[in-house]
Amino acid sequence: MNLTTVTTNLHLDWIATERSVQGRTLLDQLVASRPCLKGATLPQALAEHGPLTSAERHELLTELLELGATQPVALRALVQGLLPGLIGLVRQLGWTKSTVWASPGDLVVDAVATAFEVATSWAGQHRPYAGPDLLSAVRLRLRRHAIAERTARGTALDALPELSDLRGSLTVEEMICGQAIGLDHQTAMVLVGRIVEGFTWQELQQAMGLPLRQIHAIAESGARQLFERCDVAFADTALRGVGE
Repeated sequence: MNLTTVTTNLHLDWIATERSVQGRTLLDQLVASRPCLKGATLPQALAEHGPLTSAERHELLTELLELGATQPVALRALVQGLLPGLIGLVRQLGWTKSTVWASPGDLVVDAVATAFEVATSWAGQHRPYAGPDLLSAVRLRLRRHAIAERTARGTALDALPELSDLRGSLTVEEMICGQAIGLDHQTAMVLVGRIVEGFTWQELQQAMGLPLRQIHAIAESGARQLFERCDVAFADTALRGVGE
């Protein structure tokens, strides 16, 4: 599904919702305690350079979550307000490399649906940082879904690109991939699979058929080689912490 189509449909739906009786009632209620919002749409109110400070934006999202227990339209408003954050979140998940979702649009649809599920289950709660909390919960659920789907299809480390083709990845991945070329194949598979591709320890164990303790040892050895100028304990701890 095309990403532009998804986001456009969500914006159009919100415009209609905002103009409905329930939408106008909600906005009037929010404006009553925040006069600066008069005449503004919700996306404008929550924009980074909008009329609210960062703290006030957090308070608004918190109020929307609380109101959601009695006004379902508040949850729709909450998710619409978090749409830029949801798109940023799925970018961080690496939609261009996803084997679970067919397109970026499909991933955003799942993110929005998951946000509604979480918001509905939390409706009525007082969460001072409702926005970041909700985005964090969505990220965790999507990641778990991707891992479950990948496990169901079978972990395929054999499908990893040739190590010599891994140059050109970005930032930390570029460093890992570049250094991995000089490692033995087994060590490279563990490090690239773990850090670049995001496999869990259990997925690596299943794919390589080795005891978990041995895979940890391989990872530690690889970390020593990659980060030989850093504190080894730190490197090992950092490596073990990725993706937990």
